[in-house]
Amino acid sequence: MFNLSNIGKRGILFLLAMALFFTALPASSIAKSQCSIALVLAQDVSGSVDSTEYHLQKDGLANAFRDPEVIELIELLPGGIYVALTQWSGQHDQRLVIDWTHILNASDANSFAEQLDNDRRVRSRSLTAIGQALLQADNLLRSKMSLCKRKVIDVSSDGRNNAGPDASMVADALALKGIVINALVIVGQDSSLITYFQQEIIRGPEAFVQPAIGYRDYAKAIKQKLLRELTPALAENLPTQPIDTNINKFASLVK
Repeated sequence: MFNLSNIGKRGILFLLAMALFFTALPASSIAKSQCSIALVLAQDVSGSVDSTEYHLQKDGLANAFRDPEVIELIELLPGGIYVALTQWSGQHDQRLVIDWTHILNASDANSFAEQLDNDRRVRSRSLTAIGQALLQADNLLRSKMSLCKRKVIDVSSDGRNNAGPDASMVADALALKGIVINALVIVGQDSSLITYFQQEIIRGPEAFVQPAIGYRDYAKAIKQKLLRELTPALAENLPTQPIDTNINKFASLVK
């Protein structure tokens, strides 16, 4: 049995000093569950998205999470990332497809992709309620606000807000909470859609619009978008000393 009388005064002082040291450590230093990004993927599945386009969108996202470059970036991030997927159309058509999933490595990323593979489409209305989709994403992010360093909503759409709350006002309110909103815009004949999302939807530091020229370009665009979203978080967490990974190769992918 351990006996305090055997360690002497100096030993007791040492133990007290160590206890104070660990008590004073910030929670982020000892909480292994701390993550770099909480990311909500919010996909438009309104009536303008036909069956072929839906599968191009779903398969493109699944393949992005299987991509070695995306996985390598995730593995470099302290605590990895938390990801949730929603699908939306009208104000009352907001569906949580995959709840928060903690991704730290290739196994986790492939498991997330498999969940996407197994999902089946639920019929939805033709309306496009971007503002409500943002509110749904915000509701999900509340559980991760103190856990993850960055909070990002990744909204994909091929149209403008035409139902529910004003999307621009909702985006402004979320930006005040420190949430970054990025957009993947599927561009058809109306190229002004990019300008609409730049002005009305995206918000926050490093926010951007990633265009996809039609749904057949979605797989390439969502991979580029994920790399671009993960790279700033990686930069924030880089140690002062060099690490054994070539970060520069990712910079060329997101220009």
